[in-house]
Amino acid sequence: KKFTNFQHNAVDTEKFFPLANDINMQTKKKLDIKKEEFTIGWVGRLDHYYGSRHLLSIGKNLLENGINNFKIIYVGGGFIVNEEEDMSYVNFLKKRAKNYGLSNQTLFLGWVNPEKVLKYYNVMDFVPMLEKDPTGGSILREAMACGRVAISVDGPSKAQRAFMNSENSILVNHKNFVYNASKQIMLNYKNKEYQKKI
Repeated sequence: KKFTNFQHNAVDTEKFFPLANDINMQTKKKLDIKKEEFTIGWVGRLDHYYGSRHLLSIGKNLLENGINNFKIIYVGGGFIVNEEEDMSYVNFLKKRAKNYGLSNQTLFLGWVNPEKVLKYYNVMDFVPMLEKDPTGGSILREAMACGRVAISVDGPSKAQRAFMNSENSILVNHKNFVYNASKQIMLNYKNKEYQKKI
């Protein structure tokens, strides 16, 4: 592959692809996710960049609107420095989850075997990457390749439009982007046909 000039938005679809429903049900069972629950997921490093904290704000908005049949799944952990993991931001997120009343809804899986990442992507209904003006994000492209609903922000640079549109994902306005993403999830969490279409 070193001789190929890949686009910057390319995804290795030998590693990221939809799995059969029975495999997804087994994964959900192992994670203690009930059949009627939907999921919001994150894959990658947990730090103040890239907006992993915004998943908890979405969860808080859902609870405030009477929706509690969901799980937030974090796959990933803190920086690894000299083979030691910095847990400070992970602990910050755990504390925030507790403060938001999301302890029962939030799963912190930590760093996992890369082969398991595909299975975890495939049980995520919505995969948000929210920043004021994001530019790309492998998490979004990998989620889309797995047939998941990726959500990001149509920021001032319009960078996300290069690979995200209304037929394959959800882009929300950059003003009040967390609220807008929450609203989209509230509108679509029961709409299996819509999710299937995307």
